[in-house]
Order: sequence, then structure tokens, then C-alpha cells
Amino acid sequence: MKGVVDIEFMISLFMFLVTISFITYTIAGNLPRYHEEATVNHLRSVAFQASELLLFDKGNPQDWQSESVITDVNQIGLAADKKYKIDSVKIAALNKYCTNEYDAIKNKIIHDDALEMNLTILYPPYAVHCAPPSISETKNRVKIVRYAVVGLQIARIELTVMGS
Repeated sequence: MKGVVDIEFMISLFMFLVTISFITYTIAGNLPRYHEEATVNHLRSVAFQASELLLFDKGNPQDWQSESVITDVNQIGLAADKKYKIDSVKIAALNKYCTNEYDAIKNKIIHDDALEMNLTILYPPYAVHCAPPSISETKNRVKIVRYAVVGLQIARIELTVMGS
């Protein structure tokens, strides 16, 4: 009985190949979605970390707002003496630097050249807006909104981190 293949063997082999093909196709089809979710989770982590540093860290050096050149600053922080309280002088300095030196400010806040950020701080009568010159609509975005106290007013801090 050499060379004889049973019909059961052929059916089993066919079912095995169909099952393997289905599993491979399903996994390959879901990879882009998993990659997208991983990218968004990374952006969410970076945005939250940056908002924490802005809100609860005074910066490095702590009086970074008095530096004449932003390149002498290692980390930007807006914190004042108490938790959830930010310094209006640091906000004014951030606004001054954001108009001309977006890339330097971005690197002092999110520390990642591959990402972009859009930072808005709103408290009457001031509004600070720090954004890249052009914003791509195709990039993934994560927006973190935090609240803090400036003097006797409540400030809204919106930090959007964009990347692909």
C-alpha cells in the first residue's frame, strides 16, 4: 500500500492549513490597530509626565525665568510654593520664549524630538499659547487638561502631544 493517501489524511491536512492561514491573517490584520494603540498610550504617558512636571516642578534651575537665554535652562516648571499653585512670572517668561523659540521650549518640556506639543495656559486676563508653526492633521494626538491656581485665579492648562 505504498503511495496511498487516505482521504481522512487529506481532509486533516486541508483543515490544518486553513486554520493556520486564518490565524496568520487575523494576527496580521490586527497589528496596525495594536501599533496605533501602543502609540497613543506612549503619547498619553509623555503628555501626563510633561503636565506633572509643568505643574509640580519649579524647573532646573528653579529660577529659570530669570535666565537670559533659554538654552541655559534644563527643565521648565511652573510650580510655586504650594501644590497646584503656579507662578505668574514663570508663565510670562514661558510666553516670551514661546513666541520665538518653540523648539527649545518643547525640548525643555517633553524631551522628545520626534513629538510635537501644543501648550495653552488660560487664566484671565492672560492666555499663553505655545504651538509648532504648522500642525499635521495626520498625527495622533493626546490632550491633557489640568487646573492650577495663579494668585487668586484658576488657570486651565491644556497640553496636547502629537506624534506618529
